[in-house]
Amino acid sequence: MFLLRTALVILASVAATEGLMAQTITAFKTGERTTGQTKQCYYEALGSKYTRTIQAVQLCPLTIRVKIGGSR
Repeated sequence: MFLLRTALVILASVAATEGLMAQTITAFKTGERTTGQTKQCYYEALGSKYTRTIQAVQLCPLTIRVKIGGSR
């Protein structure tokens, strides 16, 4: 019984940690650059910078959702 209870506590801890890691925040557009057939959209959130590449004819979204702590 003790081992089963310990295993459940460990699984619950791992699930809670993974849930925290999967949280996202909103990054706001800081600029864009068109090169040939693609456009790089630049964003910043909480001091981290992010880049999203789209087709040159598309509009960069003003905001994007990004994972906390993960630069792209």
